[in-house]
Amino acid sequence: MGSRFTFPSDLRMRTLHNISNDVVTILKGMHFHCAIFGSFACSLYGVPVLRQPNDIDILVLPPRPATTESLKRAIFDHDNERFGLEPSLNPDCQHKILYYRLKAKDGPHGFFAGNKCKIDIVVPGVMELPRINSSHIKWLHDLPVLPFSILVLQKLQGWDDHRQMLSNHKKYAKAATDARDVQHLLTLENQIKSSQSAQCWLGKEVLTKEFVESSERRVQLFCQSYPGTQDLLSRILGTNFDH
Repeated sequence: MGSRFTFPSDLRMRTLHNISNDVVTILKGMHFHCAIFGSFACSLYGVPVLRQPNDIDILVLPPRPATTESLKRAIFDHDNERFGLEPSLNPDCQHKILYYRLKAKDGPHGFFAGNKCKIDIVVPGVMELPRINSSHIKWLHDLPVLPFSILVLQKLQGWDDHRQMLSNHKKYAKAATDARDVQHLLTLENQIKSSQSAQCWLGKEVLTKEFVESSERRVQLFCQSYPGTQDLLSRILGTNFDH
């Protein structure tokens, strides 16, 4: 289902691409627009693969009210041979985890932990992600991706959240990875220029006041932690954070 794209030559990344393509095709059949975010989206934009993504994050834009659980169930019901729904490992969580079951053609045994790839499905409002218009979606390598500047803000949010999780060493360590992703995104000059010309930071048209204020705080903290990033972030977001 869907065309198999050879992006890039790395087998793991190509597998993630093919899985994403299958999910996007299913959602398209349901008349749902969507956009990939997170580390895989960074790779699609051209961030060097220093840490290969283990899962796929997808923001779904349903035309009618829908929950993440109903969307995961709909994907599973559409193809329960390739997709699986399992309880969360956290006994306090009631939600299900959506997985893509990998077969021999997808890579060697153990290529992904448990021979399955986790797919995180979210809707606008979850993780403060905005409801973007379908016209704002960026298409890269035949996959829909979150607009560049919104992706930068999302990665900054991840960095800020993870760096505060001092009691969870595994999640705290992710802050360094988030920071590297942001720094690499800031090297993509063509995307920075595109963000400026297309005014991809959609401000109050899309982002809530709370998210805008939180983003401004995160940008200032990031610039303090990583001197030299302020001008580039200001260029991307179209805002002066020198205060």
